[in-house]
Amino acid sequence: MISLPRSLLLSPILLLCTAIQAAPQSCADKERAILGQLEEARAHGNEGRTHGLEKALRAVREHCTEEGLRQERQADYEAVQAEVQERQADLREAQQGGDPGKIEKRTRKLEEAVRELEALERQ
Repeated sequence: MISLPRSLLLSPILLLCTAIQAAPQSCADKERAILGQLEEARAHGNEGRTHGLEKALRAVREHCTEEGLRQERQADYEAVQAEVQERQADLREAQQGGDPGKIEKRTRKLEEAVRELEALERQ
């Protein structure tokens, strides 16, 4: 039976603790990012993208709140965390079955989910 490295089992728990403490992206950061993309779209004459970015900029300026961003990030994080837990259960099931192909596939899927969780944690 192939065993999952302990670090993969503990990673989601450790990431949750650090993600809660991580500095959240602000509405001002979001606005600056859109302004940068808007400048680039204008420089390249991309009218469709310019229009879409102008619309997004208006929405950020009118509706963005720090609390709303925090709630969105928390919901995203919880969804990915649930996926990691599901992948861990799938891998345990595959390990009990002993099929090396399934174990490898489910290990890869778990690693992908953990990487996604880590990416959210870095934001």
